[in-house]
Amino acid sequence: MLEPDTVARAEALGLTAQGVVEGFLVGEHRSPFHGFSVEFTQHRAYTQGEDLRHLDHRVLGRTDRHYIKQYEQETNLIAHILVDCSESMAFASGVMSKFDYARQLAACWLYLVLGQGDSCTLTLFDTSTRWSFDRMGSLGKLPAVLTALAAAEATSLTNMPAAVRHLAQQAGKRGVVVIISDLLSDETSFLESLRSLAVRGHQVAVFHTLDPQELSFEFDSNPGSPPSAVVRLDGMEDTGETFARPAEARSHYLSAMGDYLDTLKRGCAKAGVDYSLADTARPMADVVGQYLARCRMRGSASSSGGGGA
Repeated sequence: MLEPDTVARAEALGLTAQGVVEGFLVGEHRSPFHGFSVEFTQHRAYTQGEDLRHLDHRVLGRTDRHYIKQYEQETNLIAHILVDCSESMAFASGVMSKFDYARQLAACWLYLVLGQGDSCTLTLFDTSTRWSFDRMGSLGKLPAVLTALAAAEATSLTNMPAAVRHLAQQAGKRGVVVIISDLLSDETSFLESLRSLAVRGHQVAVFHTLDPQELSFEFDSNPGSPPSAVVRLDGMEDTGETFARPAEARSHYLSAMGDYLDTLKRGCAKAGVDYSLADTARPMADVVGQYLARCRMRGSASSSGGGGA
């Protein structure tokens, strides 16, 4: 389940929250809660009974008033990983299906998040939650989770917007949400559900998992058949079958696919969601590495630009 090159790339870059997260442990990500950590932010009036070690004696000497030094506490990151296990994810034009790719991608995130001392949850869904692992905080639980993930199958229909809205209601504390799916649902409803996560302060990443044939429509007739031959295309998730001449249908399909991808990319950008096209023919290390590199660049830009306030 763990792809070595992907894990190596991910470990080298690390997953750092771009914004503010709410965690359960003290770690390396900025928290919205103030405590006594390493980065001074402001003073506040002393309240009787507080630890006098944090009293600012310089201010006391100048003003004869008692003020506490307040610092910005850091916290651990909480990652929620959602994996689509509906029937369309079982499609494969090569050795690896979309679901195989999605499972390995999820396994990488689990290993990365737990390995750096953060917490995560994992949920497989179709029309509803198929199964889930509640918050994990150590690599000790990883073998059991990966065993269950490897045994899972892609079946049934899908309801992506419902799964995302359910997470938005249940997640509670702000963190990172990773969605791995072929997104074959109504894009308007899906983008609305993404906004329900973004407005709650979550950092959201979407890995749009598609097979190369879905991107190129390279469905050919049987060997020896004329170019005008009709082929039968079997739909998944109760969509039935259709008949088409691939050479004639390809241009219309590619135009519709292009519009669909553009809608998703623009909608994600508007909602502040990071979108990655995860073509199953593409090395997973590149997909993960480019996302983590973007996170690091945005984090550096935020740090360098926010110091004057």
